[in-house]
Amino acid sequence: LALITVIQTSLFMAIASWGGVALAKRCGLPYQVSFRLAWKSLIKYASFGIVIGLVLLLIDYGFHLLGVSLTFFTASLPVWWKGLLASFYGGWGEELLLRFFLVALFSRLLMYLSGQKLIASQWIKLVSVLAAAFFFAIGHLPAASAMTDLTTIVILRVIILNSVGGIAFGLIYLKKGFLPAVVTHFFADLILQVMVPIMI
Repeated sequence: LALITVIQTSLFMAIASWGGVALAKRCGLPYQVSFRLAWKSLIKYASFGIVIGLVLLLIDYGFHLLGVSLTFFTASLPVWWKGLLASFYGGWGEELLLRFFLVALFSRLLMYLSGQKLIASQWIKLVSVLAAAFFFAIGHLPAASAMTDLTTIVILRVIILNSVGGIAFGLIYLKKGFLPAVVTHFFADLILQVMVPIMI
């Protein structure tokens, strides 16, 4: 079963990669995935990720003070090493699916609907980032429902936290490319899924 899951995930990622490149080329989005990142740039985007992670933690503390049943301060979190593995998936897998592929897909759809044929205008790219961030957020609701009742404030918490992160990663992808978004996302997840379980 585990092997089948790995194969399915790998195929899904491969399709998303191919589709992302094909769509991004037509939309004028970043599509060349370089695995080379200067140390200064690596430190810069890692710092961005740490700041984003801390901001999300601060927002979540606000929900904790409001008595929300599901926060990083009240939930039973996985051990830190599982959080580390999840951070690798979040950084690479979610950016591949939700930024590299989904932003390009939304951009292409909006280009078609608005009659644009060459490259996506800036408003289309921004709307696509917002839409992908929203899908990123609601995609976390099933996991939340397995942990607590989906009250209005719990849903609001899930959508706000994940949308803020998704928008930040999406803007970095638009401005700087895929790998900087991956690094930023990875380090944000390290704060939430590794540092928090160790400290709390």
